[in-house]
Amino acid sequence: MTGIISVSVKTKILIISIFIVFSLAVASLLGTILTVSSINESNISEYKNDIYTKNEDELKNNVQIVLEVINSFYNRSLNVSLEEKEKLKKQALATISQIRYSNSGYFWINDINHNMLMHPILKHLDGKNLEFMKDKNGQFMFQEFVTLANENKEGGIVMYMWPKPNEKIAKAKFSFVKKFEPWGWIVGTGTYLDEVDAKVAKMKEKSEESLEIIVIISAVIFVIVLILLSLITLALSTRRSKKSTKEDYE
Repeated sequence: MTGIISVSVKTKILIISIFIVFSLAVASLLGTILTVSSINESNISEYKNDIYTKNEDELKNNVQIVLEVINSFYNRSLNVSLEEKEKLKKQALATISQIRYSNSGYFWINDINHNMLMHPILKHLDGKNLEFMKDKNGQFMFQEFVTLANENKEGGIVMYMWPKPNEKIAKAKFSFVKKFEPWGWIVGTGTYLDEVDAKVAKMKEKSEESLEIIVIISAVIFVIVLILLSLITLALSTRRSKKSTKEDYE
């Protein structure tokens, strides 16, 4: 009888021990999932900020290249007649109107009086004064272009609504503008927020897929550990039961 009680106590201790190990395994699994999920969210946030920074740098660099092109025409105009100078300006505008990058990227040029000198997509705007043109949110974007370019020689970013090429519905856009001082020209180019968001969404999708794989692998390991613990428990219980029966017959 004493032997049976002793075995029962040892079995209870074993079961408690296994329950503790099981609980720790569950906690570890949940902790891993939460940690990986948190890291993914942090990485996505950093990636989004990085994408915006890279886009701004790209816009700035592209505008700088165009300013150098304009400067080459300007240098040629220094010692020529007024008529020849105007021809060089027109040639500069025509040259820049043909420049494209990243499939749909383009440049426009307006002057410090809000007049559109060249827009390669919306050609009907050329020659028009756009001081009071506003987007669907009521923002006077050309006033902001001129103000920013006049106040900041290094140029800067303006957020506004503008339709994509071959589209009519305006979408959120951010553009970099900078002034070419000698001619009073303001060069601008931009990108659309939905294009940036699409890159972030793709990154998020990949992160979620990675998280799913980690969860599946962790769950498989957890099940294997659980099965092993069950087998060990069964083996030990059977062994102790046989030992107890043997002692009873003796």
